[in-house]
Amino acid sequence: MLQKEIHWIGALWLVSLAGACLGCGLFFTHHIYISSFSWSISWLMILLLPLLRSWSRSRAGHLMIPSAAYRYTAPSQDKIRGAVHMLEGGPLLLLPLAMAACYTIGFFSVSRNLQASLDELLRWLLYTAAAGIACALARTGTGRRWLHAGWQAAGWLLVLSALFAAYGIVPLPYAVLRSQDPELSAAGARLAGLLQYPNALGAAAAMFGLERLFAAARVWAALPAAGPRLLGAVLPLPPACAVLLLSESRGALLAAGFAAAAGLALQRRGLRGPLLLCAAAPLAGGALIYRQLAEAQLASSGPGLLAAVGLWAAAVLGVLLPAQRLRRRVGRARPAAALLIVAAAAIVAAGAILPVMQDRLAGRISTASARMLMYRDAAELVQASPWLGSGGDTWRTGFHAVQSQPYAGAEVHSGFLDILLDTGAVGLVLVVLCLMGLAGVMWRHAQELLPPLLVWVLHGAVDFDWSYGLFWLLLLNLGAMAYGRRQEERQEVNDYGVTFADEHARACPSADGRVPQRAGERKSTSDAGVSVILPEAADERHAEQAASLVHFTGIFNLLLAGTVMLLSLHGFMSERLMHLASEEGIGENRTALLQQAARWSPYRLDLRIEWSRQLPAPAALEVLSVFRPYVPSQRTLFMELGQLAVKLGHHEEAASYFQQALSLDRYNQHSYDSLLRALAASAEHQLRLGREEAARKTAQAGLKVYETYRQLAEMAGKNSVRNDRRFKVSQEGRQLGEQLVVMVESLTRNHP
Repeated sequence: MLQKEIHWIGALWLVSLAGACLGCGLFFTHHIYISSFSWSISWLMILLLPLLRSWSRSRAGHLMIPSAAYRYTAPSQDKIRGAVHMLEGGPLLLLPLAMAACYTIGFFSVSRNLQASLDELLRWLLYTAAAGIACALARTGTGRRWLHAGWQAAGWLLVLSALFAAYGIVPLPYAVLRSQDPELSAAGARLAGLLQYPNALGAAAAMFGLERLFAAARVWAALPAAGPRLLGAVLPLPPACAVLLLSESRGALLAAGFAAAAGLALQRRGLRGPLLLCAAAPLAGGALIYRQLAEAQLASSGPGLLAAVGLWAAAVLGVLLPAQRLRRRVGRARPAAALLIVAAAAIVAAGAILPVMQDRLAGRISTASARMLMYRDAAELVQASPWLGSGGDTWRTGFHAVQSQPYAGAEVHSGFLDILLDTGAVGLVLVVLCLMGLAGVMWRHAQELLPPLLVWVLHGAVDFDWSYGLFWLLLLNLGAMAYGRRQEERQEVNDYGVTFADEHARACPSADGRVPQRAGERKSTSDAGVSVILPEAADERHAEQAASLVHFTGIFNLLLAGTVMLLSLHGFMSERLMHLASEEGIGENRTALLQQAARWSPYRLDLRIEWSRQLPAPAALEVLSVFRPYVPSQRTLFMELGQLAVKLGHHEEAASYFQQALSLDRYNQHSYDSLLRALAASAEHQLRLGREEAARKTAQAGLKVYETYRQLAEMAGKNSVRNDRRFKVSQEGRQLGEQLVVMVESLTRNHP
């Protein structure tokens, strides 16, 4: 691969990470559409550059295009090397590709929500492509520098944007979560930053900070020559620590503490002291910045910013100055001085943190009880399809049907459980095995990357970090950095009988297809006229395998980019048309735009409902009825069908729809009221027709519904129950219940 192409791919990777940060961490689907479409266009352009160059050089007349296409996928020394390195990515490539296969199977077989499965498929195809890019970058020194640049760019962007929002420099929507509930926030405000969720921001800051901390300890051994590198490693530590504390995420703090302790235990004995010294002053500085912002409830002004910059500079100097003074020639810090500095920093940090956060740290963790309820209910949902799962967004679309208490929680707050629900035991085993494989590579070649990986795994196990595309991109970046470290340690790669030296020792094919030869090598020329350097001992079978590998990877990359572009284009166009329709008034233009949007995304329920609301009731009922097989477990669809049936005067049919909606969400006040209203109207209609016995049975059925409604509301009102949805019997529900009681008593007297 040419250096120019490496730079283009590296720039694409960096821009992708920055775009993921700016796009709410790729949590929302519309950001996935935009990111995937723009990425696929850029990636196709990079992939097709060699094809266009071959095309321009071709003299084959009418065979110009086939010849150029063959040249694009024809084996060359560098292409074989790149293909081998991509396959060596192992878990990094296997994980997203296997998950994409799981969601494809779910889409065609067991999915509760076809559109959600399609969106998840797009996500994992995007991650697959990103894994391929990361592996391509990991194989060269230039690419590895791009990986480190992407990691630091994402970390700096998340940390600085959050702090700038707290100081009022950059206005960010939802960057600060304010609450006077001490169980939710000790300071009255929590920092959420670009991710709009404090826990996710805390986890990201912990990963970034730990990676930089252990990089600083690694650089320590090279002092004094590596002084600038130590500055680059230490500089982000104080703000990262401050952001972690300001997020007030107990899970992120615990995961960071455990990961840091594990990393300290894995450090060589001579580097444990430097690691503690690198952590001491930044921890104290970050704690003091946290105390300043917490007391101002994350609304500090200009003087506060100047004080924070001063604390930041002091914390960095608190590492650099001892690093120069306390080192011996063998690269170790003096133990007594190191312990004194660490103890002083720990006292300062504790004095800054505990007065503000001690109640939250020591108080009752109500969110833990809510999550235990979710996990128990999720276990019931898993039983519906334990092996292959139920497709995308299984928890979001199905938890209302199984929840034991009226808590609020559209996310299951466990990445492992979310994958188990969506893809079953098969998908979960794949994820666990790939993570173990990645951890194994880090254990052997880059142990300093294990702490951020531990944060990723531990916090993702108890929160919904993995619903953010950014966290998967960060995982791929970490994994590629580990494979890059392995590549640095290896002299050769010989998976297909083809021996490769370092990239800089071997020239890439020139414009006329020639490659320099060495002694003991022979040159083989393909039918397309492209030269391939092979060892003298390599047999023809190995050469054919290498050529097949190059053909496969070239075609696979093109198909993958094309598929991502096609899927994202459909989603992007439906979003765009729906947005245009929202700006139109009620009329034919709005209806036409929504109809076009429905053609681009035929499985989107919200779009179909919005379109049906522009149509007459009979046509709307027909539009939604044919949609039922695509979303068999969506309460919203049955509620909409029930409302349409009421408009048409089909009260019994409406009651049936509302009953189905209620079975999918037993703690929904609106569903109960709608069902009682439909049953009361149906009973009155039967009375007008003279069918008193049928009216009495309908009214009795409504009375049973009302009793269930009342009993559930009483249970939800108890102190021991989480009633985040504020479920209770509404005023209309009481009136309908009383009306049904009177009706049943009257009809029973007439027909004892």
